[in-house]
Amino acid sequence: MRKLLFLMLGVVILGFTSCQKDYHNYYTVSNKTIYTNVKSNEWVLYRDADPNKDRTYFTASFDFYESDNFYNEYDGILVYVSYANGIYEQIPQVIGKLSYNYATTNNNLTVFIQNADNSPFPVGTTMSPASFKIVLIPSQE
Repeated sequence: MRKLLFLMLGVVILGFTSCQKDYHNYYTVSNKTIYTNVKSNEWVLYRDADPNKDRTYFTASFDFYESDNFYNEYDGILVYVSYANGIYEQIPQVIGKLSYNYATTNNNLTVFIQNADNSPFPVGTTMSPASFKIVLIPSQE
């Protein structure tokens, strides 16, 4: 009788603890990486028109294509810079006494470079060619 009771109890336990499938669907939003280069002659030197602010900075702009599907309001963007050594440094950051920053719209990214101490660039200053890695991160929600 005990054997029959343990056998029935085992069948009941197996019935209640049976395996079930996990129906959770996980969706990963993929990032898009864009590589672009800026030549020395493509940097634009901007001088502040305000005589009280003797500020200068270099700018370079990159246009996004419609296929990039970047929406400035909801998605994210990361920008990295490299100077001929293959090592990409994330910006905004100060690298070698130069302050790097950027601004974005839905169609464009503009990189700004100025002296870290906010002093003006001497007349005739040029920037080195640079490679940029732009990572567009779409948001799922």
